[in-house]
Amino acid sequence: MAEPVELDAARQAEARRYSAESRRWMLAELALSLFLLLLFLLSGASARLADWASRTSGGNPWLTVALYGAVLFVGYTLLTLPLSYLSGFRLPHRYGMSNQSAGEWAADQVKALVLTALFGGIVVEVIYALLRWQPGWWWLWAALFLLFVTVLLGQLAPVLILPLFYKLTLLDDEALKARLERLGEQAGARVTGVYTINLSSKSPAANAVVMG
Repeated sequence: MAEPVELDAARQAEARRYSAESRRWMLAELALSLFLLLLFLLSGASARLADWASRTSGGNPWLTVALYGAVLFVGYTLLTLPLSYLSGFRLPHRYGMSNQSAGEWAADQVKALVLTALFGGIVVEVIYALLRWQPGWWWLWAALFLLFVTVLLGQLAPVLILPLFYKLTLLDDEALKARLERLGEQAGARVTGVYTINLSSKSPAANAVVMG
């Protein structure tokens, strides 16, 4: 019979405090986002920005969407940056849940913002193109397109996106590697390599990440 596992009561209490604070920060970010977007729409700022983007682009619909989206994205990012810093950097450090320096955290944020702007910009442009092309059925075509994008990103993430944030190294545990390769074969997946992700370089938190 296995011996009962004894948990550190103090660490358990600290974990509960960290979890509760994380939820409060998440709710604060959601509330701020909702407030800013409602203010943007109801104040008429959205309409004025759309008019400016249309005039600046000379009526080109692709450029109009790009200008509108770029200004909205940059403005929203700058307004929410202080809260993102407090919840994403200061809070984890206060509880010893992050190994990153401020510069490393900022670099990751910049990478994430660039990827968001790139992929998000493409998605928005396509959706607005569908609105112009099929005003009655755009939502169906958009759903199919987003499904395709989700599958595509699922394939690209481990190969192109993840290495931008973490160092990947070949797994040197041959027994575990063989087990994972057999598991992939049983699922009908062609395994070209098994790698480890150095998550501990950024956080000491326990994890069970498996992706492919």
